[in-house]
Amino acid sequence: MSHSDDDRPDAPSERSSTRRRTSYRAADQEPATERPTRRRTDRTPTDRKSGRTTNGRDPCGEQRGYTYNGRLRTGWYVMDTGSLRAQFRDVAFTTAVPFEEGSLAVRHDALAQNLSAQFDAGARLFVACGNTGEYDSLTDEERIAVVETHVDAVGDDATIVGGVGGSLRHARRLASAYENVGADAVMVMHPGHTYLHEAGLETYYHRICDATDLGVVIYKRGPEVTRGVLDELSEREEVVAVKYAVDDVEAFSRALEGSPGEVAWINGIAERYALSFGIEGADGYTTGIGNFVPRATLSLFEAIRDGHWERAREIQRSLRPLETLRAESGEGNALPAANNVPVVKYGMDRAGYVGGPVRPPLVDLSEADRERTRRLLEGIDATPTETVRR
Repeated sequence: MSHSDDDRPDAPSERSSTRRRTSYRAADQEPATERPTRRRTDRTPTDRKSGRTTNGRDPCGEQRGYTYNGRLRTGWYVMDTGSLRAQFRDVAFTTAVPFEEGSLAVRHDALAQNLSAQFDAGARLFVACGNTGEYDSLTDEERIAVVETHVDAVGDDATIVGGVGGSLRHARRLASAYENVGADAVMVMHPGHTYLHEAGLETYYHRICDATDLGVVIYKRGPEVTRGVLDELSEREEVVAVKYAVDDVEAFSRALEGSPGEVAWINGIAERYALSFGIEGADGYTTGIGNFVPRATLSLFEAIRDGHWERAREIQRSLRPLETLRAESGEGNALPAANNVPVVKYGMDRAGYVGGPVRPPLVDLSEADRERTRRLLEGIDATPTETVRR
């Protein structure tokens, strides 16, 4: 459901200085743009902005294409940024990666089954290799293979986003590889550099945009990605969304209202803040618990979108305790939010999906927190939810 653009005025060509929008998309507004169908093709990739062929090389002169399992993955049509931006007015499922017990190898068969079941429940926007997907615990080869599994499992009818980060060269190479396996967009992870400069950050994002034909999502988790940086990047054609994962509704509202570009604004801190961010104009939100309660979170999105506030509060109250548990440190730990991914994976195991263990530096849930998760899931099961979707 990508952050709150659902109630954006439907005249993007005539922007007012104040861009206040209420909730996700009002019931009397036009429906979201019909989802384009992506097709596999053998033709030479083209530059989205000029329509010219790239001759297998990116604008920075690096070889495009990625050899995976002995074959070069190239030749996808990529949907245009206007249509892609519309797909972010939705719930963005930040997917978990199931690992084998013992070896901790990626279980691609289980991942594909999870994705298919979530798609059947109504999910249409998937973010692979984000923090819920243990981005920092994956190798590049694993990241590319995970994104490819998303594309193969649901990509014909869903929007697939892959996380990139690190050095500029590394981020561009991953983006190129994701493009070649059929992804629609990249999400640039929040910068982890010790020392940063706003001008340098702008250059970093601009050069990623220059090097890909995919849509680009800017991920903000802290003060390092300033409002000035967001304003600068919002006017790039390639930038389709901002994932705003900071617990500051007032700052979010100011950033959205003052943004010169027409990007989708996504509440990046999930269901707990879905109502407040939605009222301030968010187009959608990200979900981790949607990995195992997809219909509940999609029902929440639909209720907010349609202005059914009592219904939305009822669903949110049933989901909030799980989000609170995810924010806790876990047993024998002083660091914050260590339960975040383990709760998702254990919840998946309990709900009939495959979550599996986490990789270091995370640890699996304590038995006490497993019991709490089991009790909370029973409470959500007792909450009536609708089968939703477009």
